[in-house]
Amino acid sequence: MIAEKLTEPVFWLLAATAILNIMQRRHHKTCEKKRISTLIWAVIIFGFYVIVILVASKENISEYFLIAGAGAVALAAYILRGKAFPYKVKCTSCGTRMNFDRILYYDSNMCEKCDPPQEENEPKPGFLAKFIKPVEQPQPEEKEPVVIPDKVEEVDWDSWEFTEQAVICYIKNPETNEVLLINKKTGLGAGKVNAPGGRIEPGEMPLEAVVRECQEEVGLTPIDPVYVGDLFFIFKNGHSLRGFVYTAEAHEGEMIETHEAEPFWCDMARIPYDKMWADDLLWLEKALNGTKISGRFIFDDDEMLSHDLAIED
Repeated sequence: MIAEKLTEPVFWLLAATAILNIMQRRHHKTCEKKRISTLIWAVIIFGFYVIVILVASKENISEYFLIAGAGAVALAAYILRGKAFPYKVKCTSCGTRMNFDRILYYDSNMCEKCDPPQEENEPKPGFLAKFIKPVEQPQPEEKEPVVIPDKVEEVDWDSWEFTEQAVICYIKNPETNEVLLINKKTGLGAGKVNAPGGRIEPGEMPLEAVVRECQEEVGLTPIDPVYVGDLFFIFKNGHSLRGFVYTAEAHEGEMIETHEAEPFWCDMARIPYDKMWADDLLWLEKALNGTKISGRFIFDDDEMLSHDLAIED
């Protein structure tokens, strides 16, 4: 009898539909419509299974009863076709074939490229969304722009927060009266003549940074670097820098060119100040002679607007 043969496959179809609905509940944020469709199909299949197959097989009713039941299922599917058939195999936006996850668990019926994942704080899609009030995100407080003065005497240097700290080291060769300089290739001051140096890393002491930066930029290790002063820079674009200046009378290693610097030895009587930062002309010669210096400078790009230099007697 046909009813008896259909009992087992329809039962497993009902079970598969129920399992699919349970799986869709885990993706409720993206497949509310498809979850409702599986509920509709589960009800229709369950009704067909219980009323038609079980009754027909036990009561030995005419097989025409099965035809009528199948017709009722088809009619119910047609009436509920808007909610019972939300599934698409191809992306409705670009036409590419979607994977099973997108077919079964996403109401949008679009591929990942056309329908990127939503943020967690977005409201759930579907008819429940209109009942859920979106969480209002706090607006960031607008900070008043920092006005950079043109003169060093207008700055409270004791409370100024510098954006970074850095070191610079002038390695000297007393025998030839030369100092090691570099043609700087990258970063602040690229294209200018300077000395090896760079930013101080978190947790690093200035003396440690001096050795590391020289090794990284020119391949040389300064021996017993000597601290000769502080330099404080504020730029009109908001950048600011505190620099620690060191000199060294000796070094180890073999000089190399890197992607950051092209090093060269320069006669200390012929230092190319015209290719360097404008402040170097004010203090570098004194620092190379071992004089302690402390300078404060305000720059607008390459132009030095104001300065204050203290030199130890």
